[in-house]
Amino acid sequence: MFDTFKFEKAYEGRHQGKRDYLQDGKNMEKLYSWMARNDDHGTYNIIERRKVHEIACGHLKKVLQEHDRLTMQLELQRKKLEEKEQELGENENSWLYPEKNQVMDHPPCHINAIMVKYIELSRFSRSDYLQQNK
Repeated sequence: MFDTFKFEKAYEGRHQGKRDYLQDGKNMEKLYSWMARNDDHGTYNIIERRKVHEIACGHLKKVLQEHDRLTMQLELQRKKLEEKEQELGENENSWLYPEKNQVMDHPPCHINAIMVKYIELSRFSRSDYLQQNK
């Protein structure tokens, strides 16, 4: 019972009690609340209950729409992050080993010379090579 009075006083302090509800002409922009007393019993009708239900359903609908919107944004951000991670994974070797990639693309001159010498040597037999270098 004490909590009910405390609850009612909190709404009265914010000018959202029964007196404010009756003075404002049932303004639906605010939420009004008070503890029901003898004069309140039997005054509720289907229309007022339906309005409360409509307000609650409208609020729930807004919350669910916002949840869906935020979920879609989160999923979009997650996909972008995965794409960035994939790009970084593909480029990781080029960032970590730039010299290696440069050598693989354009070998230095001495490596070319060694490869040419190897090709020349592979044309001759071993005995021909030994006779040439004596």
